[in-house]
Amino acid sequence: MADGGLKIELDGSLADGLKAAAAPKGVPVEQFVREVLAEQLFSDVEWSDDADSAIDVEIAQHAIRTGSAIPWSDLRPWVESWGKPGELPPPRWRRWSLRREPRLT
Repeated sequence: MADGGLKIELDGSLADGLKAAAAPKGVPVEQFVREVLAEQLFSDVEWSDDADSAIDVEIAQHAIRTGSAIPWSDLRPWVESWGKPGELPPPRWRRWSLRREPRLT
């Protein structure tokens, strides 16, 4: 591309999955892909399924230190989509306050 950008073509289930993940957020799939890539490439927070609980402590300390977290209201739809067609991508970390978060139900 002349402007230094990058064009990538995706087809099949990957393209369909991206479209399905972008739709509930109300953003164009191109914007969704840019945001997801930026978050994955430049985030200093890692997702882990490691059995070692030390990573959980590190993630909690990061949340306390930065004031960012993943509120339940963002996490719940993702967890409920697991194993279903159109499974949602992991929610993004954001500035968060317990006072704004509803109780777990």
